[in-house]
Amino acid sequence: YVVDIYSGAKQKLLDSPGMMVCSDVSEDGNKLLVTMAKHDDQPDVFLYDVRSGGVKRITTFPGIDVGGYFIDNEQRVAFVSDRLGTPNIFATSINGGAVEQLVYHGKNNVSLTAYDHYIAYSSREGENEFGRNTFNLYLISTQSNFIRRLTAEGVNELPRFSRDGESLLFIKNLRYESALGIIRLNYNKSFVFPLRDGKIQSLDW
Repeated sequence: YVVDIYSGAKQKLLDSPGMMVCSDVSEDGNKLLVTMAKHDDQPDVFLYDVRSGGVKRITTFPGIDVGGYFIDNEQRVAFVSDRLGTPNIFATSINGGAVEQLVYHGKNNVSLTAYDHYIAYSSREGENEFGRNTFNLYLISTQSNFIRRLTAEGVNELPRFSRDGESLLFIKNLRYESALGIIRLNYNKSFVFPLRDGKIQSLDW
């Protein structure tokens, strides 16, 4: 559905007999990247055209392809796939076809977000000085070998780029406490706002 946040009016756009998640919206709002399990109950990434109602399948792997994001001037799509045995970050053309692996470290690279040619993602790391089951956020570029570690401890997940690409919103869990985190990328500043009760399970700007 598309919902008018001021009036509450909503309009149905698309449905699916299996799972369906909208992960990204084009800059002009006319195209959606949607994960749907339409073929043999295996999730793939699809492109939905809001104006025409057309649906185009982008990935065709007989496994798990989820969470597509527009990258590189909306000419390519970054997504998470288990095609190498564990979740990792890949990219392909907006028209599908050949797939490129983008990340070569970490055993479980999930929950990505993208802004043009920058991709931020959460990566599970083994035991280290900060303890077990650490998930840290990393920032990479599709145009170079640039990689930047953004967090140092705890479980940091679900990064979301701001509209201008200068900030990252994310969920941080540390010592049984859930918090909202914000990283100001151009200023090397980070802020954490702990919750008094409960845990955050999902978020967006």
